[in-house]
Amino acid sequence: MRIPFLKRFLHDQRGANILEFAFVAPVFFLLLLGIMEFGLYMFNQVMIQSIAYQAAREASLGRISGTGACGTTANTVQYITCLVQQKSSSLVRGNAVQVAIAQTTPTGGVTQPDVCILANGEVSSTVEPCPTNQWEEVNGITGYQSLTSLSNSGAGGEIVEVRVIYPWRTIIPYLSRYFGTRDANGVGSGVVLISASTVVKNEPF
Repeated sequence: MRIPFLKRFLHDQRGANILEFAFVAPVFFLLLLGIMEFGLYMFNQVMIQSIAYQAAREASLGRISGTGACGTTANTVQYITCLVQQKSSSLVRGNAVQVAIAQTTPTGGVTQPDVCILANGEVSSTVEPCPTNQWEEVNGITGYQSLTSLSNSGAGGEIVEVRVIYPWRTIIPYLSRYFGTRDANGVGSGVVLISASTVVKNEPF
């Protein structure tokens, strides 16, 4: 009596699709979220590159102020910073965007500050010393070098570099622990820096 029942049970296909989906679903959704996150990352990368190019163009003209919200700035650096903040306002974390303007050195090289990654996932180019010694190496010089305060983007004919830094935070909670700077326990912050720079020669203003 039990043998026919056992045969029917072993050959019963009902519920097989649900079981297969249960195995495949985690991988499928992880892949789907990964594609979405990569797409958003690339979108933000293009945006930051565009903003850096526009900011460098404005810096090369030696403008002190513009129109609208950026019409009351006191110097070139404040104007460029205001311009970058305006153009990055559509980004998810646009208020965390940082801009650094560096002039050329006497030897002709451009020195940029390293980027300090704070405990809350924000970034800064002016913090000294950098908390927990976590920073993004930018200029290739050993150790952390913060930004020297500037009030202008150099004189006419000089070469300057404008760098825009955006801390992109990953959207997949579990995977975020594997990206970005790591704490003492080796857990990632989930913050990946998107940066773009443009080097221009100032107009003869």
